[in-house]
Amino acid sequence: NVVGRIIGLEQPEKKIIVGNHRDSWCLGSADPGSGTAVFLELARVFGELLTFGWRPLRTIEFISWDAEEYNLVGSTEHVEKELQALRENAYAYINVDVGVSGKEFDAAGSPLFESVIMQILGRISDPDSNETLKDIWEKKKKRLGPLGAGSDYVAFQDIAGTSSVDFGFIGEPFPYHSCYENWDWMTKFGDPGFQYHKILGQFWGLLLLQLADSPILPFDLEAYAAHVGGYISGLENYAKSR
Repeated sequence: NVVGRIIGLEQPEKKIIVGNHRDSWCLGSADPGSGTAVFLELARVFGELLTFGWRPLRTIEFISWDAEEYNLVGSTEHVEKELQALRENAYAYINVDVGVSGKEFDAAGSPLFESVIMQILGRISDPDSNETLKDIWEKKKKRLGPLGAGSDYVAFQDIAGTSSVDFGFIGEPFPYHSCYENWDWMTKFGDPGFQYHKILGQFWGLLLLQLADSPILPFDLEAYAAHVGGYISGLENYAKSR
């Protein structure tokens, strides 16, 4: 794993962690190359902000994970090693894996993030339709989905209990995990002109600023309660049906 850190000005022990894995099955232009490209640009931008005298209120850690495809080894070993510190001080883990494989924004994570995600989607325009990403999200009646077990958020969410979120742009099925998932596929089909890489960077950067710089964390506990209520009623209905 490769770790970079910007120390917070007011709460240096409290962390917002940003992660993306860099290993792939073959050439990996989408998984994880699209996410890694935006991750590196994000690190560059925040590094440039430092040269202007800016400092976040909370510490930001940028972590490039190794061995994700080999059973999430890099991130899991990191969490196990830092477990107590993460439980005490990690406020959020932001994960991007496949950054771009199409044009439709999708996100999953703790319901705590729902409101801040909606706010930021309202600030970003879709390059094709010229609508905001929030307008498109609401037209499709999408909701923040639950996290599964498919990327580096697993150890943070399930072992350390760190509130986690994962997002990116999805599309039609693509040559996932094959050697056809390459530069030519990305430039011709995945994201010609890299427009969606650009707005993924905008979304990711704005979310990171909100979490690292807002004096009060932008977490929505009412949304959390509503989602938990939905989980319970869904479980009750499932149990009755059996």
